[in-house]
Amino acid sequence: IGGFTVYQYACRLVNSMAGVENADQQFFNETFMEYMVLVSVVLFISGGFFTLISIKKLWNRFVI
Repeated sequence: IGGFTVYQYACRLVNSMAGVENADQQFFNETFMEYMVLVSVVLFISGGFFTLISIKKLWNRFVI
C-alpha cells in the first residue's frame, strides 16, 4: 500500500507541475478507483473462502 501511496502522490505532483486543472479531483478519482478495486478483491477472496468452507461442511455431512 505504501508503494501505491507514493505513486499516487507522484502522479498528483506531476499533474500539478504540468498545470493540469482539477489535479485534486483527478487524484481523488484515482484513489477512489483503487480503493474500490481493493475492496472488491478482498470481498471476492473472503467470499470464496467462506464458500469453500460451507461446501466442505456440506460435503462432510453428505459423505459421512
